[in-house]
Amino acid sequence: MNEEAKIRQFAEVAKTIFAPAYPAVARQIINTLGIRQGMALEVGTGPGLLAYELVKQSELRVFALDNKFKALVLAKEILHEKGADFYRLYLCCGNALNLPFPNHTFDLVCSRGSFFFWQDKIKGLKEVYRVLRPGGRAMIGGGFGKKEIKEEIRVKIKTVYPDWEERVAKRRREFSQEKLYQLALKAGIQNPTIIYDEVNMWIVFTK
Repeated sequence: MNEEAKIRQFAEVAKTIFAPAYPAVARQIINTLGIRQGMALEVGTGPGLLAYELVKQSELRVFALDNKFKALVLAKEILHEKGADFYRLYLCCGNALNLPFPNHTFDLVCSRGSFFFWQDKIKGLKEVYRVLRPGGRAMIGGGFGKKEIKEEIRVKIKTVYPDWEERVAKRRREFSQEKLYQLALKAGIQNPTIIYDEVNMWIVFTK
């Protein structure tokens, strides 16, 4: 399967099987960080559905970034169908390791899922910290919002990705609570909080 086919397959899974997770994760991010207005950045937006929910559930202006232009073209189609508010949702192409924004730009930065694929996670975290405004907050990692949602996805997703459970288990072995904490410290982040349970794997911090 070529890259474009993989992008389209993931977008379809996001619109269907993963659909219940995005509203719940957006709510979790907003409530955990306590930021509902200002400028936000989502790194690794894919089909843009988490960014869409962040806009719906807050007054934030959200920049949705992905390093694959084809993913952003597809995201624009999906979001247009959903009637997205493009006055507050901006799609942009860029790399997590070299974010195309000035220092101190965002009140909130989040990334769900893509962090585990960043080639240099420490550099990526440093970039997130760089673009945060003083007092800004970030939530980087992954999660499903609720245990019931994860279970619903687990049952359905095997029809598309038969090895999904093995992938999730491997990720949890590679990224323990302590490993996430140490990555944050190595990135120069002081007093990071790690949210880690059967549903969540998040690094949370304030600049």
